[in-house]
Formats: sequence, structure tokens, C-alpha cells
Amino acid sequence: MAKKICLAGALLFIPLALLAWNRSAEGPDDAVTQLRKRQQQAQLDRGPMKTDEEKISILMDQLAKAGKVQPLPSDLKADSISDAYWLITRPQQKHGVEIPFPPNRRPRSPQDLESANGELKTTNSAPTTQQAGSATHSFVGPDACAECHRDNHNTFIHTAHYLTSRPATKAGIAGSFEPGKNKLLTSNPNLDFTMVCREDQCAQRVRYYDWHFEFPIDIITGSGKLGQSYLYWDDDKLFQMNVSFISETGHWANSPGFVDGDAAYARPIKRRCLECHTTFAEHREENNQYDPQSIIYGVTCERCHGPGKEHVEFHRSQPATKEAKHIVLPISLTREQQLDICSQCHSGATPGKTEPYQFRPGDRVQDFYHAPPSEQSGTVHTSNQRSRLSLSACFQQSEMTCVTCHDPHQSQRNNAAWFTKQCLQCHQIQHCGFSEKAHPDLLTENCIACHMPKNKSNAIWISTTQGAIFPALQDHFIRADPAIAAEILMRKQKQVKP
Repeated sequence: MAKKICLAGALLFIPLALLAWNRSAEGPDDAVTQLRKRQQQAQLDRGPMKTDEEKISILMDQLAKAGKVQPLPSDLKADSISDAYWLITRPQQKHGVEIPFPPNRRPRSPQDLESANGELKTTNSAPTTQQAGSATHSFVGPDACAECHRDNHNTFIHTAHYLTSRPATKAGIAGSFEPGKNKLLTSNPNLDFTMVCREDQCAQRVRYYDWHFEFPIDIITGSGKLGQSYLYWDDDKLFQMNVSFISETGHWANSPGFVDGDAAYARPIKRRCLECHTTFAEHREENNQYDPQSIIYGVTCERCHGPGKEHVEFHRSQPATKEAKHIVLPISLTREQQLDICSQCHSGATPGKTEPYQFRPGDRVQDFYHAPPSEQSGTVHTSNQRSRLSLSACFQQSEMTCVTCHDPHQSQRNNAAWFTKQCLQCHQIQHCGFSEKAHPDLLTENCIACHMPKNKSNAIWISTTQGAIFPALQDHFIRADPAIAAEILMRKQKQVKP
């Protein structure tokens, strides 16, 4: 029996030894190579390895589709601050994320909210004449004006006034969403922002340590001359977003007045702010609460000509009547009344004395808005251009108004030749103090470069990782400054061929 067992064991050992000898003949690393090939093929089948950024994007896409948010990690805390906002921080941290609602939910879209007058209107469109009434104060929107004033409408839609607010689209947002260009880093290594889009809905994604949260970009404010800021809705409340786009640098940046290293998404858009960026918005109870369906975006026809409901209804029913009825023609107003129209937004960012959108062309601006402080006239800001202009000898010694140089129906942005032409309506080249020294072409190229130079102001600052920057603004104080003119002409003279 023992011999039989030994013989069987020997017979079993022979094929195992042959198998081992064959593998040895193939090479010692062949099994490892085959294993690696199988792993590589499995990886190809799964696709390329995901970066941490890609993994976060996939997670946020899934959460957005489900209408959920990433739970707050256990090492972060959320505190309610005076019912005004929630502060998400780490213990002992100075900065964090400020949001106007608990961190366990997303900002809520206003699209399905009932409008203030009990009707539902199409989102992001002006109310029609039939819908206009007490809730819309008889404003009808620029599309109604286009029925009879198509030429003016077609050029007006390119102006800064028209573009100063509009519903956000990917194409309308100036900043880049391209990877590598869509991120804003901060002085806090644990906080950054990424701009993302899903089809045409774009958002600002905040990373605070390992927590990620998204805010939808719903509204664009700013025509793009200095840049764009963005607003988002939570129900019917409007808030400003932490990240803006700055035209001077061509990059994303903290919004003006926001502190670098913080993520602030609880700044309310108050009535006075919205009044200078829209034609109309129905205000509700709280300071930043509006009927989302009522907004007429941009500063359009009716802010200078008055609400158009009666005018549109009359001329629709009386198309043969050519004389404008139930509308204001600013050219028929006095100089002061014309200036007061512009002064609604260009004489100082001051509080209103009444409910917004009550001023009508022909009214006195001081009856509706508080006067700006006297020291404000010494700064350069979009909102105090009338104050700066009033310091000018050109203004004081003539009957000029804003429309002397600006055609409200057309964009003259970056059109130095246009503004120079307006200057030469009253001034002669030979009167220029540099007429004998400078090349003649330079004196007819760009008058405002010397006489209305761009200046930086402490009134507008942007916080960056390198410190505060101050965008340069066109100063509307028209003057002769020999030092500035000499510097500009010297630079230009070098560019002129002999």
C-alpha cells in the first residue's frame, strides 16, 4: 500500500514540476507582466483616473441634479448671526462662509413664485401692457417701445444703460469658464472659488476646507466697462455674489468692497442699488425682497421718458397720430430738469426719500433723493458724475447737459473721435496750450484724455491676494491740467512717425 501511495505522489509531482519548469523557461517576470497588462486593460476599461477636481465636479453635478447639497463636515460649524445670515467656520477661525440661509439647503429659484399682484408672468421678461397696472406702475419695457421706434431700439440695446443689468447667460458673462482660468484663489489656502456651468446655468462654487457649496449666477449687473458683478436669488430675495469680473485685469476678482479670504454671499441688494440698475422692480416687504417676475432689466426708455403704458395704448389705438402723446420728451424740459433725469443715478449713491421708481422726468431730483455729502464731489465715481461736471468751466459758462456729449440712444464707448467732435463744437484747436508744440493730429485725436483724465478713487476698491486695487474711472471734471497733458502728449508724440 505504501508503494502505491508513493507512486501516486510521484506521478502527481511530475506535471507540477513540468509546469514550473515551463514558467521558468518563459522568464521570471512573465507572470508579473501579465498581471500588469490585465490591470492596465482594466484601467482602460474604467477610463482615465479622475483628479480630485473632477471627482468634486461629478459629486456637485449629482447633488445639483438631486436638488441636494454636500453635508457640512463635522469639523465645521454653522452659527446663525442675528437672523441675518449663517456663518460657517472652523473653531478659532477669523473668516468663513456667510450665507443667508441654513447650510443644509440650496438657494431656491424664484421661477415658480407668485408675483406681487397675484399673477404669474414669464420669468425675465417685462410685463406686457395688459399686465401692467398698480403692481408695475405703468412701466411696459423697451420691447413695447420698439414697435414704433425700432431704429432707436436697435442701437440703444448696445449702450451701457441697457446692459447695466440682465438675466445671466453663459454667453453674457464676461469671465472665463475654461479650466485654469475659471478659478479665484484667495489669501486663505483653505478657500477658493470655481466658476462652473451646466448648459446655460452658471454658478460660483465655493471650497472651504473639504466643504463645497454652489450659488447660481442669476443676474448680471454692470455693462462691462469696469467689469461685471453678479446676483443670485433665494426665493424672492436678491443677494450679491462674492466673485466679480474686472475688465482692467481680465480676471475674476473679489467683488468691490469684499474682503479677500472670506466668502460673503449674504450681502442684500437693497432698493437703491437695484433702482440704478433696472427700469423697474416691484418691491416687497424686506429691503431686498422683490417680485422676480416684475423686473424690467437695464436702465431703459421709461427712466428718461416716463412710464409708457398710456402712451403705448393710445398710439396702438390711434396709429395715424404722429404727435407723441402721454410721454415726456426730455428735449422739451429745462436744462435743470434734463440734468435731474441723469441725477437719479449720477449725482451720488444716496438714500431715497420715497419708494423707488417714483421720480418722473420733469420732477426735482431733490424731492426724491437726499443730497450727496459735499466731500463726495472730490472723488471719482460713476454715481457722482454730475457733481464733478458741475465743477467744470465748460459747464458753468454754457447751457451744456449730459446729452451734449452723450447720445443716450447710441453707444460711444471707447469712441474718442466722437467725444473730440463734441469738444470741437465749442473749442478751436489753436486755443489749446500745446497747439504749437504737439503734432496737430494728436490735438484732434482724443481731447478727453488730457481734459478728463482717468483717475483712481478710494471710493471703489477691490481686495486681492496682492493687496487692494483701485480701478481707474473717467473724471467728469473738465479742466486743463498742464502736467497731465504734457505727460500724455509726450507718450503720444513718440508714437507719431515724422
